[in-house]
Amino acid sequence: MPKKVDHSKRREQIAKSTWEIISQKGIEQATTRKIAEETGISQSALRYYFPTRKELLKFAMELLKENVGVRIKKIMEKDLPVLEKLVQLLMEITPYNDISRKEMEVWFAFITHGRKEDGFDLNYDDVLKVIELVLTTLEENDLLKKDIYRDIELEKLYSILDGLAIHALFNPERYTQSYIRSIIENHLMSMVVID
Repeated sequence: MPKKVDHSKRREQIAKSTWEIISQKGIEQATTRKIAEETGISQSALRYYFPTRKELLKFAMELLKENVGVRIKKIMEKDLPVLEKLVQLLMEITPYNDISRKEMEVWFAFITHGRKEDGFDLNYDDVLKVIELVLTTLEENDLLKKDIYRDIELEKLYSILDGLAIHALFNPERYTQSYIRSIIENHLMSMVVID
C-alpha cells in the first residue's frame, strides 16, 4: 500500500527546513537542493510542493508570520491581568528565547531578501496591529494616561520594540528575557494611570 502523505504537514516541514538553513547559513544558502536535503526529500518532491524557490520562500515567510499570530491569539485568550497580558503580547514580537530569536533572524533575512526581489509582502502592519491592540486594550480598561498622544506613543513603542529586536539578536547575553521584559514593563508603566 502506498504511503499516505499529509501535504500540508509536508509543506510546513519544508518551510521549517528552510528556516533552519536561513538561520544557520543565510538566505543565499537556502537553495532548493539544500532545502530538499534538510527535509529528507528529493528535489522533484520539493518542486511538487513548491515549483519555484520564490514560492517556497514566500510560503515560509507567511508561515512564520502565521505562527507568531497564533501565539499572540493564545495570549489574548488567557485569563491574565491586563498589564501582564500586554507584556506577554509585546514579548512575543521580540527575540526573547531561542525560538523567537531564530524566527527574528529568519524574518530579517526575508525582509532583506524581499527588498531586492519583487513579489514579497513586506507588510509591517502586523507589528503595528499588535501595538494598536495594546493601546486599545489600555484605553478600554481606563489604564492609558489621558495626556498620551496615541500616534506618537505608537511610534515610540514601535521604535522600542525594533531596537530591542535588533539588540537582542546581536547581543543576547545582555538582552536576556528578563531584561527585555523589564524594558517593556517599564515603558508600559510610563503610559498607564497608577492608582
